[in-house]
Amino acid sequence: MLLAGCSGGGGPAYDSPEACFNGIKAAISGGDFKTALNGVTDESQSNLSGLLVMAGAGMKAAAAMAGMMGSADNPEAKKLLDAAGAANQVMEKHGVTDEQLKGAMGEGGVMGMMMSGGPSEDAISQLAGVVDDKAQFILDMVEAFMQLSGGEGPDPQEIIDAIAAAKLSDVKIDGDSATGTVTVQPPDGAPEETEEVTFRKTGDGWKLHLDLDALQPAGPDGGEMEMGEGGVEMEFDMGDLEEGGEAEFDFSIGDEEGDSADAVEEDAEAVTE
Repeated sequence: MLLAGCSGGGGPAYDSPEACFNGIKAAISGGDFKTALNGVTDESQSNLSGLLVMAGAGMKAAAAMAGMMGSADNPEAKKLLDAAGAANQVMEKHGVTDEQLKGAMGEGGVMGMMMSGGPSEDAISQLAGVVDDKAQFILDMVEAFMQLSGGEGPDPQEIIDAIAAAKLSDVKIDGDSATGTVTVQPPDGAPEETEEVTFRKTGDGWKLHLDLDALQPAGPDGGEMEMGEGGVEMEFDMGDLEEGGEAEFDFSIGDEEGDSADAVEEDAEAVTE
C-alpha cells in the first residue's frame, strides 16, 4: 500500500517492504524505470551513480587505448568507441567534468584507482557527488552502455518479464531495516535463482537498499570488462600487491595486445586531465 502523497525523492512512498518490492516491479513492467529507481535508497542511487561515473571514465580510457593501438578499423573497437562517445555525452549532459574526475580519482585516473585496490567508499561518494539527478543519470548511462552489447545477450523484454514474475518471501523486519528472499526465473531458462535483499525504512517510506559491495562487479583483487567474442577485453589483477609485487593489466582488441601497465596508466592520466 502507498502512503499518502509522494516521497521527497520524487517516487512513491511505500508502507512496507512488500509494497516497495511490488511497486518497483510494477514500475519496471510499465517501463517507468525512474519511478523504479526512486524505490531504492538514496545511498543506493549514490553508489550506483559513482560506479557508473567511474565506468564511463574507464570506457573513455579504453577508447583512447584503442586509438593508440591503431585499432579503429576493428569492429569491436568501433563499438567501444561509439559507446564511449555516448557515455561521454551523458556525463557532459549531467555536468561531469574531467577536472572533477581527476579530483575524485587522483592522477592515475580510473586505471590507477583500480590497480591500487579499487575505488574506496569516499571516492565513489565524490564521484556520485558531481551528479545532481542521480536516477536520470543512471538511466542515461545504462542506455549508453547498451550500445556495447550490439544486440547480444538476453532480450531486454525477457529481463523485464523475469523481474515482473519475481517473488519476495521470508520478509523479516527489525526496526528500520528488513531482509527478504527474492526468487527469480532467469530469462535463459536456467534454474530459479534466489538472493537475499535488504530494505530500509526512510523518511519517505520503505526502500530497497543495495550496498556498494553488492553493486561492484569485481572483487578487491581484480576485475574484467569483456565485449564480444574475440573483441575488446580489459583485465586487471591486484593480487600481488599485498606481497610487494606489481599490479597486472591486460588490454586487447581481437588479437592485438597492449604492451604494459605503465602505458595504460599514462594514458588514463591523459584522458582524465
